[in-house]
Amino acid sequence: PLPLKDLLQEVSTTTNGFGHFESLNLAALTGTDTSPEFALTPLQQAYCFGRKSYGGKKAEGSKTYYEFTVDQLDTDRMEKAINHLVVQHGMLRTVVAAKQLSQTLRSETPWFQLEEVKLAMPFAAGAKEIDRMRASYLARQIDEASWPLFAAMITRFSDDRSVLHFIFDSLIVDGQSLSLFFTQLFETYAANDTQVG
Repeated sequence: PLPLKDLLQEVSTTTNGFGHFESLNLAALTGTDTSPEFALTPLQQAYCFGRKSYGGKKAEGSKTYYEFTVDQLDTDRMEKAINHLVVQHGMLRTVVAAKQLSQTLRSETPWFQLEEVKLAMPFAAGAKEIDRMRASYLARQIDEASWPLFAAMITRFSDDRSVLHFIFDSLIVDGQSLSLFFTQLFETYAANDTQVG
């Protein structure tokens, strides 16, 4: 497990190589785009095309998954930190109308609730459970037309070690925006700056 102060360095190192990918409207993510509705980028259109229905079954969309192992994670504090970023960043409030090739930044969204599963075993004995929870989360389908286009969950063990899971639909994130998200998330959490808004 990593102390929270070391997570920032890990996030920076992990996402450093993704800067050459096409941006998924980083202006909107950083709050500088005030238009409530705007066109999908060419890359987003490709993602939508790839999840069209074939043979009566809708293809699974592209997703990005991250997990972090943390000691003594404060669930309420992390939930507030996530909701703080939802308010700050439009792409975290975005829904997509694939047929119209457009996306809408919602002015308001419901409070995002951080899911938590508590396991009656220590972290060292929980490798199979972590694998099972990870597979379960990765199997989740994200509906691009329904908010949110991301999910966050905690698997907590009896010794108060936790695995923090994140899934993002690739329609709303790229490498640069994920680096920004995790940097701001852990900075907000570590500073206990949890005022939403």
